[in-house]
Amino acid sequence: MPRIVSLFLALLFIVAVAPAAALASEDDSGASPAEARALAQERIDAEALEQGIPILGVPLFAPVGYSAWAFVNLVWAALGIFTIWIFSMRNAAKRRRDEIEFAGKSLKKQRAQASKLRSPVWMITAVVLALAGIVVFILTQDMTLPIIWIDVWTIANLLIYVATIAVGTIATRQG
Repeated sequence: MPRIVSLFLALLFIVAVAPAAALASEDDSGASPAEARALAQERIDAEALEQGIPILGVPLFAPVGYSAWAFVNLVWAALGIFTIWIFSMRNAAKRRRDEIEFAGKSLKKQRAQASKLRSPVWMITAVVLALAGIVVFILTQDMTLPIIWIDVWTIANLLIYVATIAVGTIATRQG
C-alpha cells in the first residue's frame, strides 16, 4: 500500500508541477509566469486545431473565466488517500487478529464466528470515495493557474472527504 501512495504522489507531481516548470523554463522573453503559460497554451491549442484535435479545457468543470486553483481542495484529496491507507492498515490488523483468535477456537465457535467475518464492501466503498475525491480535484482544478485557499469546489471536496471517513470508520468497526 505505501508503494501505491508514493506512485500516486509521483503521478500528481508529474501532472501538476512538471508541465508548469517546463513552460516556465521555455520562456525567455521576461513575461510573467501567467503570461508565459497563456502563450504556451495558445501555441498548444493552435497546434491541436491544425491537427484536427478538439480542444478540451482543463479543468473540465470549472466556471468559465476561472483563474485559480484552491490549495484546500488538494489537501482534502490527499487526506482522503492518506485516510484510506490508515483505515486499510487498521482493517488488515483486525483481520490478522481475528484469524489468530479464529484458529484457537473449537469447531462450533469457529462456525459461529465465520458468519460474522467482515465483508470488504465498506472498505471498497471508502476507496472508491477517496478516488472520487481525486477525480473531482483533477476535473475542477487547473494547477497551472495561481493558487488560492478555497473556491466553489471546496465544499464538494470536503463532503467527499467526510463521506470517506464515515465509510472507512464503518469498515473498520464492522464485525
